[in-house]
Amino acid sequence: MNDKPNRLRELRKNKRWPQERLAIELNVTQATISLYETKGSIPYDMVKAISKLFGVSVDYLMNVSDEKYRSMSERITEPEYDLLSAYRELSFENRKIVDQIVNLIRSQRKHT
Repeated sequence: MNDKPNRLRELRKNKRWPQERLAIELNVTQATISLYETKGSIPYDMVKAISKLFGVSVDYLMNVSDEKYRSMSERITEPEYDLLSAYRELSFENRKIVDQIVNLIRSQRKHT
């Protein structure tokens, strides 16, 4: 473990998100995100939301453990599982089409 009170800044920067983007995702202000990152004190309901958003364990987020990922059942929702299952049933060519659509959506999100 390290000296940091939590790993929020590290997780946010790994996604290349400014504090404002994370604030929007969590429905809080940028000042709140700044406090979370500098003071380390985060309300537990927000810890759970942040951990879910980044797909990491609560213990990892709060720097209690170096075990980054939660169990698979905690990381993937039922709709996500259904999408994954459907994707795996597609032909190679159809997977390529889905991949192109996803990449197009991602690139559009980066520019908004």
